[in-house]
Amino acid sequence: MTLRKDATTSVPIHPLMQERWSPRAFDPQPIHLEELMACFEAARWAASSMNEQPWRFILIQRDAPEEFEKALECLVPANRQWALRAGAIVFVLVKETFSRNGNPNAHARYDAGQAVAQFTLEAWNRGLVVHQMGGFTPDEVRKHFLVAEGHDPLVAIAIGKQGEPDVLNEPRKSWESSPRERRSLSDTVLVAGGEK
Repeated sequence: MTLRKDATTSVPIHPLMQERWSPRAFDPQPIHLEELMACFEAARWAASSMNEQPWRFILIQRDAPEEFEKALECLVPANRQWALRAGAIVFVLVKETFSRNGNPNAHARYDAGQAVAQFTLEAWNRGLVVHQMGGFTPDEVRKHFLVAEGHDPLVAIAIGKQGEPDVLNEPRKSWESSPRERRSLSDTVLVAGGEK
C-alpha cells in the first residue's frame, strides 16, 4: 500500500479492518484473474437469508479496453474521473425475490452488502484496494452488460493497486490524505439495560 490511514480505534480490532480504507488513487495496471477470483470466492461464502445468495457480479477488467470503456460510461462523471485508473470495475447485482417461490426477500440488499464486505476484505488482504460507488446509472449497466433476469444493479466497485494521491485532482487529492473519522462507539451502540 502506498498511503496508510489506519483507523484510531477505541478497542483493538483485526489489523485487516483497522488498515482498510477506500482510496481513489489507482495505479493503472491489470490485476491477475486469480487474485480477483479469490475476492469473489470470499464473497461467495458470505452469509445470506435461507442461503439464497442473492448477489451476482459483473467483472470488467482494464485489459479488455472496449468493455472497460463501457463500464466507465456507467459511472457518474465525478467517479469516472478517478475510476478510469482502476484495474477492474465490478457491478454488484441483487435479486430481491427468493428463487424457490418468488416471494420478496427483505434481506437481499443486506446479504449482498455482506458479500461485498467479504470481497473487500479479501482484496485488501491481497494488496488490492477497493472503492465502492453508488454514483452510477443502473440503466447504463443494463444497456452495456448482461444483467441476469430479476437482478438489479446495486453498487459499482473500482478495484486495483493503490496509486499515488498526485494522480488525483482537488478536492479528491486532499481527501486521499485526510484523517479517517467515524462516529464514536458510544454513539453507535445502545447497550440494553445500561452498562454493567
